[in-house]
Amino acid sequence: MTPEFLQTIRSRLLVGTLARAGVRHAVVSPGSRSTPFLSALLLEKSVTVHLVIDERSAGFVGIGLARASVSPVLLLCTSGTAAANYLPSIVEASQAGVPLIALTADRPIDAQHARAPQTIDQTHMYGHHVRRFFELGEATTAGQSLRGFRRLVSSAVQIACGPNSGPVHLNARARRPLQPCLPQDDEARALECEVTALLREAHPSMIEGKASPEPEQLKLLAAECVQSRKGLIVCGFDAHTPALDPDVLAQFAKATGYPVWLDVSHPLRWDHPLTLSDYVLRCAELLHGCEQFIAQFCPQMVVQVGPPLTSSLWEHWIEQGRARKHIVVAREGWPDPSGQSDAVVVGDPSQTLRALTRAVEATRGEALGEKPWFLDWRHGDARATQVLREWMNSQDSFLGELQIVRAAIESCPRGARVVLGNSLPLREAELVVPAGDRGICAFAIRGANGIDGLLSTGVGAALSGSRPTLILLGDISFLHDIGALWTARTVRNPLAIVILDNHGGRIFEQLPVYDYMDHEMLNFWTTPHELDVKAAGQLYGIATELPSNLAAFQSSVRQALKRPGPTLIPMPIDPSSPRLDVKSLRRTIDASVFE
Repeated sequence: MTPEFLQTIRSRLLVGTLARAGVRHAVVSPGSRSTPFLSALLLEKSVTVHLVIDERSAGFVGIGLARASVSPVLLLCTSGTAAANYLPSIVEASQAGVPLIALTADRPIDAQHARAPQTIDQTHMYGHHVRRFFELGEATTAGQSLRGFRRLVSSAVQIACGPNSGPVHLNARARRPLQPCLPQDDEARALECEVTALLREAHPSMIEGKASPEPEQLKLLAAECVQSRKGLIVCGFDAHTPALDPDVLAQFAKATGYPVWLDVSHPLRWDHPLTLSDYVLRCAELLHGCEQFIAQFCPQMVVQVGPPLTSSLWEHWIEQGRARKHIVVAREGWPDPSGQSDAVVVGDPSQTLRALTRAVEATRGEALGEKPWFLDWRHGDARATQVLREWMNSQDSFLGELQIVRAAIESCPRGARVVLGNSLPLREAELVVPAGDRGICAFAIRGANGIDGLLSTGVGAALSGSRPTLILLGDISFLHDIGALWTARTVRNPLAIVILDNHGGRIFEQLPVYDYMDHEMLNFWTTPHELDVKAAGQLYGIATELPSNLAAFQSSVRQALKRPGPTLIPMPIDPSSPRLDVKSLRRTIDASVFE
């Protein structure tokens, strides 16, 4: 049996096992050393293969695919620095709990430390950012165990998709000749039959128990909730599956009498059932920024479900320790950067809240329902929503950034997916788009909270199915990931890419650095540019719309979300618009909520 056939058949077993463990999408980048694995992938009919020329972009395309399809995604690249380009997406996937399988092709051990081309030390190259590293080595006959190899690959997928989901790294070495070959003798044909039979067997599975809080712990937490009549439930970014059960959240809100603040990055903010609507604050961020309201209705108890909120106002408020009690319900870890929490309950949030609801009702003897504290927050929220509507209507003749953000999201049909870029777009959506059942699938990249790969992630999400997809991001985020347009050309379902072109990173003008730097020095933060963003559409052959007013913009977005393929919609914006508009809106809310 030739070494090249052994390499071919092991690649088939590797890819076949990944497919049977649940991998349905693979994002591959061109290269030589990965040839045996790519050849096997192209023959695996149950896996859709997506080609992305840049590994850095490919990693984020994989994140978008994994989150949108709710399944693990394979990344495949050649050896050398190609694998290093996955690191930013590996970090994001680790922070967000996204199941990625990074399969990096590598040179044989004897090529290491010998100045062989495209050869670096790839072992543990992603450090603690992956859940596990597996060195698969070369295909050899020595000690070959097909079932053992299958178990190893299967366990990699199980770990990636487990309770602490995240990326896993497989490093596989390949030796020339790299091209696949057919069996040439009886021994090789027998091995091929053995692998075929093994792949036809039922795939092994791993069953893991989920921890739940101890009854005594629940009693203590329930007692705290009962004693603190003035409380607030806040739900931060959560990309994990299974998702937080909205009915369980509603039951907990009813039992405690606490209103619910859903972060702009939380899926339930944009798509939740009527049972939860009664408890969700529509304009929580605006209301929390109203000094008069918070001074009068400061919550004594905070129940944080998942990571902290995006809001910097909330972050500052928590850091001041203004809540008497702060309980965190987390899937894993200790998501409390302020260090102000009194207790962290780790486990499935839906199970924890269900158990805590029963404990609260048993302690109190009845559900609170709509009590004065709850109604005060609802009335304040209703007033803030009304003032927001009036302020937005007064701005109709002005094509500002807040108007564009709201118009873009409101132009999305039910069933659409909205991918919100970090920095300003996410925060502006929080301000001007009230929470509610819009029937859209919200998508934010809040693992590491950077602008890395925003466009690629959105394109990956668009590739996962037939949903119309809106990507809303700033110009610097767009330029940082402009190469993703190469992959965007392959999207067949409707895709609208809206670029807020305010000529720089204008979020820095809303941070303290703005008050301490002169104009020239501030440029090192805002990075203003004179680039013609719309020319990118022509470069990549993507249809481009150039609306001149708000009504035309809304029409462009609606039409782009109906027709197949990508549409680029760059919107030039006055650089001062984000800062001045936010100040104006906040002043209006602060002065009007108690009128």
